[in-house]
Amino acid sequence: MNIKIAAAAVLIAVASIAFMRCGASFGACMCSDAFVSYSKSDFEKRVSGSSSRSFLILPDIRLPFGFREIIPSWNIPRGGNDGYFVLIRTGNEESMGSWMLAGEWNMEVSHEEAQEALRESGAGGDIKGLFRNSSSAFLSDYLVSDGTCDRFGMIFVFDSPDGADKVSRVCAAASNMRGDRGLPLYEKSPVRKPVELKLPFRSQGWEDSKIAGHVCSIVSTCTIMEYFGRKVKTSELASIAYDRRNDMYGMWWKACAAASLFGFRSEVRHFRSLDDAYCLIADGIPVAACIAFGDDELEGSATVASDGHVIVIAGFDSEGNVICYDGAFRRKEDGIVAYDRDEFEKAWFLNGGGVGYVIRPDERKP
Repeated sequence: MNIKIAAAAVLIAVASIAFMRCGASFGACMCSDAFVSYSKSDFEKRVSGSSSRSFLILPDIRLPFGFREIIPSWNIPRGGNDGYFVLIRTGNEESMGSWMLAGEWNMEVSHEEAQEALRESGAGGDIKGLFRNSSSAFLSDYLVSDGTCDRFGMIFVFDSPDGADKVSRVCAAASNMRGDRGLPLYEKSPVRKPVELKLPFRSQGWEDSKIAGHVCSIVSTCTIMEYFGRKVKTSELASIAYDRRNDMYGMWWKACAAASLFGFRSEVRHFRSLDDAYCLIADGIPVAACIAFGDDELEGSATVASDGHVIVIAGFDSEGNVICYDGAFRRKEDGIVAYDRDEFEKAWFLNGGGVGYVIRPDERKP
């Protein structure tokens, strides 16, 4: 366990340094954020002796600060046809909370089925409620805690004996920003020289009316994938990423898991300044940003207001305004729009929590 904790600490430091090279504050603001990534070797694999299930168990890992929110995501490049579900728990040195359901793929697991699988895994602990325990709740994409936690654990439960072998990477973005009113939700960053990536444009309005209003996350994911040379129909990825329980397309982790099926290394992260995105874009990597805005708070947007929308950041103009590919527009000439820098910061960081996807080709050998 000590070895794994040390490895996690190194990963946190590497993630912070990578985002600080352009002067960004990712992971550096009073240790308010951390991004950790684990490979299959960091988990304990178990195959059930009484059924065809297999398990990957991440032992409880301590992070170097107290957090209130954690967003998991994962890549399973060969797992498109598998059925699996994921359990997560958080806690501290005194006690760990009960396990909760963090996601399911090609299945809907009941409370009783999850309890039976947990017992079979031998990982310990219990499940009081699928999505809530006495101190935390899992809200479709992320876990929020009433109190401060400093460690978490995860279990992947597959309905096949070889399912656990297909996991390549598991990530978690942890933050205490919303739990500590003394910390700023974002930092202003200076305007830098213009940079812009030329991406293909896709519109939600080009899709069937049954899904057109619900696939902003999918359109953004497909836009980035096509930019890197892999063209996938929006309707195809939407079908893959559809979540039956929540009746949603492209939940954060599902968008990333779906992209991994097409050869991409993908993750959900917190961003805390526009410089965080600038550094990636300067390296040729677009960013999918989760934004929200009230009436007339984002001038030039396709809708007056939105309680949740995903767009792709492609660059910054000479005034530092944010060049986005916004699939809510039907036409390319409208959908490539430069949003006011200050208004976009509020929409992304204050209202959207600074959540974004980073999707890039996976260059590693399978």
